Amino acid sequence: MPGSNPFRNDPVLRALNDNKVLWGDLMLDLEEGVAPVARATRKSSSKRRSSSRKMRAVTPRSYRSEIMEGFRTPDLRLRKAIYENFPVNVREVAGGAFEIVWNDAKLDAWRRQRALSWDEFQEYEAYCEFRLIHSMRKHSDRYELLPTTNSHQIVRFRMIAEEAVFRGPKLMRLNDIKTHFPIVWHKVDGRAGETTYAIELRGDFMRKTAKAEVAATTAALLEALRASRAWSVMNATANNGGAVCRIEMNHE
Repeated sequence: MPGSNPFRNDPVLRALNDNKVLWGDLMLDLEEGVAPVARATRKSSSKRRSSSRKMRAVTPRSYRSEIMEGFRTPDLRLRKAIYENFPVNVREVAGGAFEIVWNDAKLDAWRRQRALSWDEFQEYEAYCEFRLIHSMRKHSDRYELLPTTNSHQIVRFRMIAEEAVFRGPKLMRLNDIKTHFPIVWHKVDGRAGETTYAIELRGDFMRKTAKAEVAATTAALLEALRASRAWSVMNATANNGGAVCRIEMNHE
């Protein structure tokens, strides 16, 4: 039926049809079910996306290895983590489904700030799309991926299990965290232009409290931090001492 084929604008599939790329070079990664080639040259109405970008005919494993080098799959158990970890917007559409579309301003900013190589800078949209789909498939217990219905969508999905309503404390400021949890925070180096803090449990609490209670407090703290829209939660680094995590303040 006209308009029902989600791959109609895919240049890779068009190249396959025209015998410009061999099927043997584009076998699916059967182990993880990941499509081997991101749509690096997909057309868009946005003037930002360069029409001079060229499709790269590479083997799936070499392309996948290049894109995934240094990438760590983020925790996407919460739906908001999708747009915290990728330059996209998530919007609910008809039938209980959600669509993922590019956030153009964030995509341009992250391209300049986060690209680690010239190839990634040139094809940042393709890198992000590949990593996003990979990460969502790693959370197959949370998301059912659906075909796109228009050219602006990266992918659609349906929640397999709705997110449980968080019943804990509402944390919107640093002082809110301190009110509800025995913590201290330290400003640490983060991405250029972003305010980042390391969050750690107080030393006196750690010394006087049983290990089981410390573990329970840590779990509750992380759950409450992740439920907040005021920041994005990231893993602590070796330079952050005994921090439980880092938080990067959101601009919204």
